[in-house]
Amino acid sequence: GEKSMREAVSLFQRGAIYARRGETERSREFFQRAAAALPGFPEAHLGLGHIALREKHYTEALEHYLQARDGFRNLGDKLYDLRVERYRDAREEVDRLRDVMTELDNPRLKILNRDMEKIRLEGEIRKLELVRLPTPGEGLEPPGEVFFYIGNAQFHLGMLNEAVGAWEECAKKAPDFPLVHNNLAIGYLKLGRVDAAQLSVDRAEKLGVAVH
Repeated sequence: GEKSMREAVSLFQRGAIYARRGETERSREFFQRAAAALPGFPEAHLGLGHIALREKHYTEALEHYLQARDGFRNLGDKLYDLRVERYRDAREEVDRLRDVMTELDNPRLKILNRDMEKIRLEGEIRKLELVRLPTPGEGLEPPGEVFFYIGNAQFHLGMLNEAVGAWEECAKKAPDFPLVHNNLAIGYLKLGRVDAAQLSVDRAEKLGVAVH
């Protein structure tokens, strides 16, 4: 009900703050509590999936991402306000990280590995830019980014066909999401689909991602 949703959102938001600070154990604790407060709460499972993926626990990551996908479908329009709020938070964080990147250009700042730090920040910004503003009425459909993460976990588990299928679903739902075209290029190449790989490379580069 409404009370469970409010509790889950509050716990998730605290977990997200710890995640931004790099405090993995604290963020995991709050994401787990959010998932317990509202079974199937997708944001909590996305957070837990990201932690598992970073720790190379790929089977666990995939389970959480699939639970997130199902949670978006099952909880439907109740999540609309949360997704709007998440979009706003993501935009604010992108603005903050861009300010940090501008600061890095200050030669008076003593910073080790300035270039590496810029690459890390660019990666964080790209991830945040995946978060799309939802439209009313799309509540029963998981956002495209969920399928991107499902595909990533499947790819690490050697499930290449399934990963490509998930990335294709992401590209269909969010065609301007650049990272998925990068991953599709790799997936198609591994499947021997060279023409499709080239199309994905072209699409990624048009969207500003250099494909290696």
